[in-house]
Amino acid sequence: SKLNAAGAETVARFQAHLRSVGRSASTVRTYGTLAGEFVAFTGTRGGLGCCDAAMIGAFVATLTGYQFKTVEQKLCAVRSFLRFACAASLVDGACLEAVPAARSARQARIPSVWGPGEVARIVEAIDRDNPCGKRDYAIILLITRLGLRGVDIKRLEFADFDWPGNRLLVTQAKTGHRVALPLLKDVGWAVIDYIRHGRPDCDCPQVFVRHMAPICPFSDQDHLHQILVKHARVAHVRVSEKRRHGMHSLRHS
Repeated sequence: SKLNAAGAETVARFQAHLRSVGRSASTVRTYGTLAGEFVAFTGTRGGLGCCDAAMIGAFVATLTGYQFKTVEQKLCAVRSFLRFACAASLVDGACLEAVPAARSARQARIPSVWGPGEVARIVEAIDRDNPCGKRDYAIILLITRLGLRGVDIKRLEFADFDWPGNRLLVTQAKTGHRVALPLLKDVGWAVIDYIRHGRPDCDCPQVFVRHMAPICPFSDQDHLHQILVKHARVAHVRVSEKRRHGMHSLRHS
């Protein structure tokens, strides 16, 4: 079901509210999309003004079969949207209480991890004689050695490096917390090698940039997963959809 004009306007107001309270761009985008699904659903049953516990129950029933994390995210977004809608007098306050907590399946997956040998083979397989290789090597070391999230690596700026103090100061996109991490020697030298000998001319403050025109920082829509897959294939480390081994798994490792 599609959003009508009034529904789209309500979702846009919700996203503006999220921005105003300092939620990250990725949260604003994701919650907007998921709230749009919910508002479109209410549109098939008389509209948002008719929202009640029975309608929320019917929406929750449509989530059957999704993975636990997906259901949890969708319900969090709906709960956030309904808080906004209650404050704006678009729905009755009782609606918010009708949103259930996501029940974790007993067999909820433990995060996938890479074996130490696999990580070493991938790192060794990176060709550091070319600019892209220097960039990818530094990125993968930052993930495997310091556990940085992909989004934080994409946003990493020159000012975040405290070279005299051998520290990396990162404001995490997911939590908003500023953390200080030790700048390990191999990680620091990999970043220096990239900056000096691999990074294209670009006056943006972000350290890591795309190497194909236009030369610019990675956007929130750019995924670093393909970088990992490329080097894993060279290293003959198996990557498949079933295995769910991506950058996030590398961070967990």
